[in-house]
Amino acid sequence: MTQTLAERINEIRCNKQVSVQTIMVNGISKSKYFAYMRGKRDLPIHDL
Repeated sequence: MTQTLAERINEIRCNKQVSVQTIMVNGISKSKYFAYMRGKRDLPIHDL
């Protein structure tokens, strides 16, 4: 199975039990995070 980068990032986040809330505290808004995951925005290296 081939995964996109966004799918892999989300899988790792879930496996490590990192909440979206934690991502938000660290500077990425919820809407921006989900836009990355849906492929609606490019994921810049500094957010990665």
